[in-house]
Amino acid sequence: LGLRRVDDQWQVWSDEQLIDSAPVVVLAGAADIQKFSQSADLPLKRIRGQITRLPQTQASAALRSVV
Repeated sequence: LGLRRVDDQWQVWSDEQLIDSAPVVVLAGAADIQKFSQSADLPLKRIRGQITRLPQTQASAALRSVV
């Protein structure tokens, strides 16, 4: 799989076939996300149960669940 940024969209490609596009992409593959060039420089360590905590916003407070 590959990621490409085109205008204001992220595109997901497999070989030379466009799979989907969206304005936001969520990389949820643990340390394997470093295989994408766009996230290869992120300072990740393999730690079981690693999470990121973000401050609550008005929009996030209205969410019923978070993945």
